[in-house]
Amino acid sequence: MTFHHGDRGTPVERWADAVGRRIDVRDARRVVVVAAHPDDESLGAGGLLARCAAAGIPTTVLLLTDGEGSHPASPTHPPAVLAERRRREAVVAAAALGVDRDRLVHLGLPDGGVAEHEDAVVAAIVELVGDGRETLLVAPSRRDGHPDHEAAGRAAAIAAVRTDARLLEYLIWVLHADEPRAQIG
Repeated sequence: MTFHHGDRGTPVERWADAVGRRIDVRDARRVVVVAAHPDDESLGAGGLLARCAAAGIPTTVLLLTDGEGSHPASPTHPPAVLAERRRREAVVAAAALGVDRDRLVHLGLPDGGVAEHEDAVVAAIVELVGDGRETLLVAPSRRDGHPDHEAAGRAAAIAAVRTDARLLEYLIWVLHADEPRAQIG
C-alpha cells in the first residue's frame, strides 16, 4: 500500500460501522498503550484512555520515539526542537485524557527506526506488562501502513503472547488509505 498524508483518502463513513464498536474495559485491571510517536496514543486510543481514567483503571502510555522525524524539512523546528516540543505536547495530551505525567514512559528510539529496535520494544512492553492476564495492551495495527506503527504493533503482539495480555490494535494511517473490508475481518 502506498499513500501520502495529503491524499483525499477513504471517507470516514466507510469506517464508522467497522471501528465504531465500544471496547469493554471492565475486566481490565490495567491498560498499557503503546505509541510509536507522541500523538498516536491520542489519535488511536484517546477515547479509550479517557474512559479508563474515568473508570479508575491504571493506564500507562509507552512512547517509543519523540516524533522528531515528523517534519524533516521544517525551517523552524529542527529535530531536537521538535522532539522536545512533542514530548511536552504528549504530557498535555495525556493530562487532557486523564493520564498522569508519571504514567508516560519514553523510550527515546529514533523516529523512523522502530523496526531496527523491535527486540528492545518487546522487552520494554514485557517489563511494563509483567503478568498480563488482567492487562489490556493497546498498540498500533501491524497493518497500518507506517513502518514505525507496524513495528510497534509487531512488538506488542509478541509481548502479548509472552505476558498473556489481551491485545487490541488501533488504526492511524490506514484509515485514510484503505477500505475497512481489507483490514477488519
